[in-house]
Amino acid sequence: MVGCAMIWCCNKESTDKTQELLGERTEAVPGLVASEVEEQQTSHATSLADHAAAQSNQSPQQAAQNVENASKPAGYSEAKPPLPAAAPEAAPASPAAAPAAAPATAAPAAVPAAAPAVAPAEASAAAETPPVHDVWLTQMNQLFRQIRREPKPPGSIQCASYFRAMEAMPGIYDALFSVQLVRSQLKGDIENNLGEIKERLADANMDAESTTLREIMLHDLQKVGLDNVRLHRQRSAIWGQLWVNRASKFIFTFLRQILEGKSGKQAAEAAYDTLRPFHGWMTRNFVGMAMTAAAISREGLIEKLDLPDEATAMKEMSNFLTLGEPIVADILELMEELGTNFPDRM
Repeated sequence: MVGCAMIWCCNKESTDKTQELLGERTEAVPGLVASEVEEQQTSHATSLADHAAAQSNQSPQQAAQNVENASKPAGYSEAKPPLPAAAPEAAPASPAAAPAAAPATAAPAAVPAAAPAVAPAEASAAAETPPVHDVWLTQMNQLFRQIRREPKPPGSIQCASYFRAMEAMPGIYDALFSVQLVRSQLKGDIENNLGEIKERLADANMDAESTTLREIMLHDLQKVGLDNVRLHRQRSAIWGQLWVNRASKFIFTFLRQILEGKSGKQAAEAAYDTLRPFHGWMTRNFVGMAMTAAAISREGLIEKLDLPDEATAMKEMSNFLTLGEPIVADILELMEELGTNFPDRM
């Protein structure tokens, strides 16, 4: 009896210490889940039972039963089902598991940190590839969209926005022709004739922002006179505008042919047909032959436009024609109204 009491006391003391140690461990490591605590308790209790059995000459099963009975609270009944006792231990598993899962939900916070590493590479690639709006054709589309005009009467086109578009127009000759001499001559024609319009606008003390092409041409027609304009005895806005518009029509006709699938040589021939009626025999033979010989190939032109592919080039070219051809037609209608679309050959 004394031996049993000693065993019981030893078991009770060991159990108390076990529970105290486990409580401290649980408090020290709040992240442990219920299953881990239960496993450690079971393992430690088994060790105590083995120790008690060795001291009391009891079988391990009897010693384990004694340890278990000693750990039960007063009033414990075996009739109670074990499930309710397990439920309170399972409930803390959710709160305990939640903190462990929280870092996983914070993972997206790492995405912004990775973004700067990608951004410089993208910026470098963008710097190597010129933006689409930096090429001649798309720049022209922007300039023509900015031209301010009214549908009626003919020629109600603001001078300033029209001048800006025409100043950039000669750039297309670098793509259309492979011979420098031809390019230089055609560029010079547009620049000189456009300069004549600007000169007459300044002489009339008119502001390009508030003056239309119609207004400056009417002014010059009254001041210079129709015959003097026709023979070009004096510089006039009408003469300059006549040849700037004819050059524009030449360019749009060339690109229209390319858009319809013609070769560079075929496009050059069709474009020159718009100028042929105003050139004398010698000029027709020389200029016509030079333009045809110097015309770049269709493939070469598309490459010179510096756009990503042929489909993009055709789309931008179509936009350019849609914007520009009505401007040419509008000015031509004004010339016809004023009687200044002279058929004379040069």
